Amino acid sequence: MYSKNKQVPKKTHKVCMECKKERLIANFETPGTRICSSCKIIRRLKVEKERQQRAIDRLKTKKQKKKTVLKISDLKKSVQRKFNKWIKQRDAEDGCISCGNRNSSSTMPVIIYHRVQLDH
Repeated sequence: MYSKNKQVPKKTHKVCMECKKERLIANFETPGTRICSSCKIIRRLKVEKERQQRAIDRLKTKKQKKKTVLKISDLKKSVQRKFNKWIKQRDAEDGCISCGNRNSSSTMPVIIYHRVQLDH
């Protein structure tokens, strides 16, 4: 008949769901976990590496966006430089604004200002 003293042997091994190997129960952190300790560490390292890679990718895209998108102040500076260059080229032959002297010795067109003495 049935005896009450029949003992069921305790499990000593468990199969890891990650590496599919049979390991001692002592290799698992808690009885409810399905992944052995070594696989859990490897998984954490992979997740951390992926997180770092995503952060690097975010920084790269941010730098690329910064290079392609100029600020309004940068655009204003660029336009001002080009406009000033055009004005200098346009007025190269005109000479001084106040007296009309021309400075032909310089290679770069420059507007020359002279002091004009006013008689009182």
